[in-house]
Amino acid sequence: MQQNNHESGKIAKRYVIEKLEERNYRVEKNGTVLTVKSPNGTYFTVKVTSLSRPNAWIVPDQENQNAYFVLVFKPEGEPPAFFVLNQNEMQKEKQLHQDSNRRPVSEYSNPELEKKD
Repeated sequence: MQQNNHESGKIAKRYVIEKLEERNYRVEKNGTVLTVKSPNGTYFTVKVTSLSRPNAWIVPDQENQNAYFVLVFKPEGEPPAFFVLNQNEMQKEKQLHQDSNRRPVSEYSNPELEKKD
């Protein structure tokens, strides 16, 4: 049976929580974001996003400078791959992605719409 996106997300979040707790971090679930307390008492948030098939990551903006993002790629029947980025790294990656997807306006224009009678 193939896992759906919701199941993939639950599995990914469970993996991240287990890994953090193994390292003596305390984790509290707050909806889609994890609030984490490090062994030295520092608090930060973790947003877990997962994919079970190759695709674009959809990651919401976070204003919190103590935010981390864990991208989990978990194909069915395969071990997960984790990618951890802090707030600054995520913003840089998002900007690189946006810049690489920009095309000249002429590529978006439709010649049929520009015809004049």
